[in-house]
Amino acid sequence: MNTSNAPSIGQPRFELRYRLSAHRCSYAFPCDCSGNVNVNVDCLSDRARENYFYACSMVGGELRLPQILLSVF
Repeated sequence: MNTSNAPSIGQPRFELRYRLSAHRCSYAFPCDCSGNVNVNVDCLSDRARENYFYACSMVGGELRLPQILLSVF
């Protein structure tokens, strides 16, 4: 049984993007179409985990609200 949240082949992939400005992507994390992050943060590298928590905590200050966008990869 596959309990992974990762999309199967052929399914659309989405990213949760946190931006400093309208044209510059600062942080991006894989997510589902509702914006739920698709990765187990406990399995991320220390730097990636720190970036994720930093981005979440800086919304409304340094970063804009995140956007859910179709991933190009």
